[in-house]
Amino acid sequence: MSVIYAFIGLWALLNPIRDVFPFSLGSFEDAIGLEVVSAIGLSEIAGLYGGLNLVLGLLMLVAVFNRSVANLSMIILTFLTGSIVLGRFIGGLLPGMPGFLNVFFVFECVVFGLGIFFIYQADLLSDIIASKK
Repeated sequence: MSVIYAFIGLWALLNPIRDVFPFSLGSFEDAIGLEVVSAIGLSEIAGLYGGLNLVLGLLMLVAVFNRSVANLSMIILTFLTGSIVLGRFIGGLLPGMPGFLNVFFVFECVVFGLGIFFIYQADLLSDIIASKK
């Protein structure tokens, strides 16, 4: 997962200069179905797709070596991915919107489901709730 998220982040960040590489990255916008029409669009892709995914990937890499970071990153990734799933699902139900079933939705559902499973199995939320009392 770390590699997948870090790759997506780097791809989104490097997309504006993809033509300078001796290999083809392909268009990030084409892959996700967006068309950037202004500078703010580039900024949104860099921030929301690039920065967020890159940091998630790096956080998960650190989590491999640090148990407390692993627990926190599992919770963050699960609820962040769950919010994306919810947004896609609700958006897909709105009139005039395309359906929500696509490869991104399936990937995010798998990540969310695995995250909920691991959080439940490791009883991670009770540790956080207990520490607040």
